[in-house]
Amino acid sequence: MSLENVGRFVQGLRKKFQDELAAASTTAEESIGNIRTVRSFSQERKAMDNYKIDIDKSYNVGAKLALASGRENCY
Repeated sequence: MSLENVGRFVQGLRKKFQDELAAASTTAEESIGNIRTVRSFSQERKAMDNYKIDIDKSYNVGAKLALASGRENCY
């Protein structure tokens, strides 16, 4: 894999990582903004689970990004 290809791959992972973090932030913001609705329907656990799923996705992409960035620096 050439350095240019690795750079493109890392750039794509960076964008995906930012997108996943934005999704997690949106989930949290919507839950907090609608806390009365969330609480009135006893959906606190569901809101927390949705946020955890989004955070786990961003973590997984971040781990791949760290490995790919390390590999990029080896060239």
